[in-house]
Amino acid sequence: MAGKSAHFPTVVASRQRQFSSTPISCSTSDKSNGGHLSDISGYTDQLNSEAEYPLILKVMQATLESVHDGPMACPWWGIIAGSAFALRTLLILPVHIYQQRAQARARKLAGISKLWYRPMRASLELELATRTPPVTDKEFGQLLSKRLSRRHHLL
Repeated sequence: MAGKSAHFPTVVASRQRQFSSTPISCSTSDKSNGGHLSDISGYTDQLNSEAEYPLILKVMQATLESVHDGPMACPWWGIIAGSAFALRTLLILPVHIYQQRAQARARKLAGISKLWYRPMRASLELELATRTPPVTDKEFGQLLSKRLSRRHHLL
C-alpha cells in the first residue's frame, strides 16, 4: 500500500493543468484490490491526450489560468464569478442600452402619432370615399397604419 501512494504523488506533480473534455474510463477490469486503482499510470495517457479546441476556447482557458496562476492569484471561485459577471456585462449591457434608446424613441413617437392620427384618418377617408369597390374596415386600418409608419420612418 505504501508503494501505491508513493507512486501517485509523482504522477500528480508531473501533471500540468490541462483540461480535457475526454472522459477517463474506469471500468471494473481496471480495478483490483476491492475496487481501488492498482496502477494510475494507464490513466495518465488519457489525461495527457490533447483534444483540438477552437481558438476562442484556448484563449479563454489561457486567460482564466493566467488570472489564477498570475500575480493576482485569484481563487477559482472568484475567477468563475468574475468571468460570469464580465461575460454578462459584455453581452447584456449593449442590448440594454439599445432597448432603452428604442423605448425612448417609441415614447416620443407615440405622442406624435396621437397628433397625426385624426388628420391622417380624415385625409385617407376623403381619398378612399370615391373608390370602387369600397374599402373594408380591415383594409382601411392597414392603409392607415402604413401611412403612419411611413411618417415615423421619416423622423
